[in-house]
Order: sequence, then structure tokens, then C-alpha cells
Amino acid sequence: MGAGLISVVTPRIVIEQCTRRGIHQEELLDAIGVSSRDIQTPSGRIPIEKMYLLWEHAVRRTQDCMLASHTAETVPFGTYRLLDYLLAVSATMGEALLRSSQLFGLMNNTFILSFGRRNDVVYLELSNSSDGRNITHPYVEYIFAIYLGRLRLSRSLI
Repeated sequence: MGAGLISVVTPRIVIEQCTRRGIHQEELLDAIGVSSRDIQTPSGRIPIEKMYLLWEHAVRRTQDCMLASHTAETVPFGTYRLLDYLLAVSATMGEALLRSSQLFGLMNNTFILSFGRRNDVVYLELSNSSDGRNITHPYVEYIFAIYLGRLRLSRSLI
């Protein structure tokens, strides 16, 4: 498999969160080697390594070790169009998680999101399809925080 790519939705969200805290977008983009045009393209993608760098730089600059959770809490429902749609139209949480895990690769082709059941336990598992040594903790935390928040919100919409 080639270099992993992710949708630019998440980098835009992280950058917006940082700019609200007084960190200039240009500083973040320069630090990760991405242009403003790259993240503004609606269907754009960036290499996963750039996302790792962004999380590292954002956490360091904000001095917020909980930045991932704090950022996930601020993302309006509908921002992740496909994910939010799948969660909103599914009859059950299990159906929502199954559907979204099957289509997760459309947003991020580096990680594999698996939904499963063992006895009475339901789980989401995030694994890396390539070398997982460079995965940043904030990014994984952010993914699960987004799912948790979305599940809570989508259940209240029904």
C-alpha cells in the first residue's frame, strides 16, 4: 500500500481550533509543509504523516494535552457529512457503527475501523494498515471522541 491519505476535513478542524486559540494558520501549515490551497480543496487529501505532524505541533503550541477531546467537542454535527449521515439514518447504534466502519476508508485509508461483538461486548477497533509506530495519541483520541459525540447526538435526534 502507498502512503496513507486522509480527508482534509480533520486538518481544517484542528487548524480552526488552534486559530481560535491565537495560533496563526500559516505557522501550522508551514510546520507541516502543507499549503492553504491543499487544505481548502473540498475533496482534498493530505498524507497521514502531515496529520501526525499537525497534531504534534498543535498540542505543543496550545499546551493542551486534551486538545483532541476539546476539539472533537466543538465539531458541529454535519461537518463529517458521510459519517454524520450514516449515524443519523441508522436504526440502531450497532447498524450505525457497522456502516460507518465499512466506509471509514473513504475518509482515511491509513486506518481500518472495525466494529465487532464478543458475547455481550460491542467494540470499535482502530488499526493501522501499515506501520503503526508513528501514530500520534491525539489523532486516535480525536477519532474515538468524534464517534462518541456523534453517537450521543445521533441517538438524541431519533
